[in-house]
Amino acid sequence: MAYDAVHSILAGRYGPQDQPFIEQILAYWNVTSIPELAALGVSGFAENRQAINRIFGQMAPLVTKAAAEHIPLAVRVCDSAADTAVVGILMLASCFKDQQVSMTLTGSCLSTPYMVEAVRKGLDAAYKPGGQQIHYMTSHVPAVGGALLDAYHLAGFQVAEGITSELQSELKRHTT
Repeated sequence: MAYDAVHSILAGRYGPQDQPFIEQILAYWNVTSIPELAALGVSGFAENRQAINRIFGQMAPLVTKAAAEHIPLAVRVCDSAADTAVVGILMLASCFKDQQVSMTLTGSCLSTPYMVEAVRKGLDAAYKPGGQQIHYMTSHVPAVGGALLDAYHLAGFQVAEGITSELQSELKRHTT
């Protein structure tokens, strides 16, 4: 989302209502103008691909926050990302025969209230009577914790009551 926001700004795809958001992005990149941001882009934004991804990743919450504040550029970017997520969810759901497929959204951006709502709207719009229903479940466990719980279930292990909160607590200690 952050890439799309910056690219839209550099392409001139913004309006007057986007100006406060653009100012935030310029400040984030420690530049004072769009031409300076463009020059930073020409130089590659950072020293290597890993640094670029980290910097853009850390910028993403600015985009979802601006979308929640109805800033048109951010709304466009987030809605596009939500649509991409919807396509992915529907593709994966088609691999299951069940009429109801449960899913959750993980990650700091997809799990924001704006993105959850945008994805839910997209899934609702894609629903066809008699077709699969996608059921959104709130998860308080990081993706790796959910995968671990799923592995336990698939292996036939009984998961003790309260293990989810213990797992969540333990995983928080080890996140960077």
